[in-house]
Amino acid sequence: MLRWLLCIPPLTVACAAPALPAPVVWLVDGASGVYGTTQSGDLFTWQAGQIRLLHKAFALSPLIACDGGVVGVNGYGELQRWTAGQLVSTSGARLSALSRPACVPDGLVAVAMNGDLVRYETRDRTWRETARVQADALPDAQLTLADLTGNGTRQIVALRGPNRERYRHGILGDTVEATGIGVFDSTHLALRAKLTLGAPDVFEDLEARPLRTSDQRDALVVVRSSAQGGSALAVIEQRESTLHMRSLGPDFQQPNRWLAPIVGLHAVWAVHTPHLGGVLHHYQERGGVLSAFSRLEGVSNHVIGSRNLSMAVALSDHQLVLPTQDRQRLLIIRCASHCSVRQELNLDAPLSSNLIVSGGQLIAGDESGQIHRWPLPAF
Repeated sequence: MLRWLLCIPPLTVACAAPALPAPVVWLVDGASGVYGTTQSGDLFTWQAGQIRLLHKAFALSPLIACDGGVVGVNGYGELQRWTAGQLVSTSGARLSALSRPACVPDGLVAVAMNGDLVRYETRDRTWRETARVQADALPDAQLTLADLTGNGTRQIVALRGPNRERYRHGILGDTVEATGIGVFDSTHLALRAKLTLGAPDVFEDLEARPLRTSDQRDALVVVRSSAQGGSALAVIEQRESTLHMRSLGPDFQQPNRWLAPIVGLHAVWAVHTPHLGGVLHHYQERGGVLSAFSRLEGVSNHVIGSRNLSMAVALSDHQLVLPTQDRQRLLIIRCASHCSVRQELNLDAPLSSNLIVSGGQLIAGDESGQIHRWPLPAF
């Protein structure tokens, strides 16, 4: 039984909601409050310090906010949206329950079990498929939107070309890794640009993160790995109809070593070996060279085997939040010439969810089923 709690905490104390019956996995800032799902896929909302369970087995995929509601894919491969207190779902869609859809103008794009990209629009309170393309997307691809040409139009970006044999590290839940990136028109899903890695390299990642460049267009930040050197951070750009590797950071010079990126509007960070000591690095790109500078030890932003790549958040180009190595605390960090911990925030159990910022507050969920929020200080 849930007990309701209202609180207004000081800056160093969390406002904890009542505990849920399972760990919090995904959080999203929706139009009418914060929504989330538990480890079992149950949807809940948190408003004014109160938790309300909305729907059982709503989604296993990461939640997104779209068209005034929240959207996810359930264990049966059905696309589901909760809006205005009602559920709108597909039937027989056969979507990948591991993937994250993307909200686009007048619709939504999702990954099918067979790797297709599928566009849906809501008509007469039901989802209608309006476009489909054979994309060979990763089954757990987290779709992103990026304006790679600078014309103001964002397109769908998906990791693609799943391969089980090239690099069997398995840090992200399985040994299926991407061998390419595709850029697709968000309306008709036509392929606009692509990049395919030669063997034995892979993209040991689930998403290509947009990074705004000085020429007012987006580049893509993604993790490239090889059996010779392990992981390195790569910056990808589009030139006409082709994607190119613009710069590549240093690798570990040994296999089975990984890094987890944190990308802000103009800044790039990564935690090197987040499961083995965890060292925060700041990346700078000059003259086609991507350099990494060690900044802070004893941190982490990923759990082995998890597909959650959002356990840290950049608040600005010089300020970010990420967990300690044991995920029992969150650190608000300010970095200029060096990094300093400005605040430590305690959890009741290890962090289990992504981090979001809503209404000037940092919100997180932990393995005990608690949700916490802290007002963000102005530095």
